Amino acid sequence: MVDLKSKSETKTQFTAALEFQVLTSQPKPTPRLAHQWLTLHFHRRFMQELQSIVDILNYAQLKVDFSAVLSFLLNLPRLEFLSLKGANLSGSVASSGARTTQCSAVLEAVDLAENGLSGPLSDLSTFVHCSSLSSLNLSKNFLDFNLLLKDYSSGLRLKLGVLDLSYNKISGHDVVPWLLSGGCGDLRYLSLRGNKVSGGIPVLDCGALEYLDLSANNFTSGFPSFRDCSSLQHLDLSSNKFSGDAGASLSTCKSITFLNLTNNQLTGAVPSIPGDGMQFLYSPATISTAR
Repeated sequence: MVDLKSKSETKTQFTAALEFQVLTSQPKPTPRLAHQWLTLHFHRRFMQELQSIVDILNYAQLKVDFSAVLSFLLNLPRLEFLSLKGANLSGSVASSGARTTQCSAVLEAVDLAENGLSGPLSDLSTFVHCSSLSSLNLSKNFLDFNLLLKDYSSGLRLKLGVLDLSYNKISGHDVVPWLLSGGCGDLRYLSLRGNKVSGGIPVLDCGALEYLDLSANNFTSGFPSFRDCSSLQHLDLSSNKFSGDAGASLSTCKSITFLNLTNNQLTGAVPSIPGDGMQFLYSPATISTAR
């Protein structure tokens, strides 16, 4: 993020930033395009030098359709991190031609949590032009899994390290296979917590995965199998209907420090995790002992 105080035009830039904070905190008479507000109230040179709009836009009450800000902000050539968390954005991630939006070549992270965004997960293809994007947070929105047939077969098409889709309206049997159909070699963090995802989970071969939260869903399959869980540290599968013996699946997960398996239908012994790094273990009170 640009250090405003380190620039020669500190006063001008800082005043512009404050002016924008005041501007975005007031109700808009009409939902005009966000780029009109920005270009009117920001010095152009400041916008060209800006690398991150994090503190300025976090919780700013923009109250506009997402496409009104997307097409302008993603084109800032030096934008590395964009946070529009809690900005009262609505509409679809891919509305009004946003699928063809170009993107900053250095954009690494986008945080759109706590808004009113809706539409199918396939709309995330909007970000396919963001070649450096590694982190995407869309938690606490209204996304769903109502895909068209052509989108169902294509999968997510994004190579992300962090993907947070917790607390949306996602339901269906094949959500996890769809998300991972393009591979998960770079994925470190995945959260689907608080949705209504059901069905099964493919054998997970995500060697870099450190954090997996599938809690508070409707999974009814056997306990997930891991081909490679060497990096896995946080695993929360609580409040589902997973069944079977968890011990065999977790026997090679040597890095786990947090494990929550409560409120499932598991059998077998309480899993014995190799190594001595376990810090938080929540095991089902009703789990049976090994026979």
